[in-house]
Amino acid sequence: MTDSRGTLQSPGYPKSYPKNTICVWVITAPRGEHVRLLIKAIDLEYCTLCYCDYVEVREGPSSNGQLIGRFCNSKRTTVYSEGRQMWVKFRSDRAYHGKGFSASFSRIKLRKSKSM
Repeated sequence: MTDSRGTLQSPGYPKSYPKNTICVWVITAPRGEHVRLLIKAIDLEYCTLCYCDYVEVREGPSSNGQLIGRFCNSKRTTVYSEGRQMWVKFRSDRAYHGKGFSASFSRIKLRKSKSM
């Protein structure tokens, strides 16, 4: 995705999401910008370490990037990429299903540090 802003949602949100689902998004900002992801609402099955159903956010364009966070049951959360790309994955297992998640993304400019 290269839009300047947009929305990511689990399938069917705000109704129950399907079981055994995987959705992946890669958000790319222009050079000199970062990606900001605001998780507005999240209602997923909770398991220790968010093992069952989750939204996983990583740095860069793939699942190999540094983990920014894994979320399954939290309040509004904002995360930022260090570079210009962010990889986002939604996964559900075959058990309990909640309403899912809704998030918005936007691009933010890098702030230049002042030289001393």
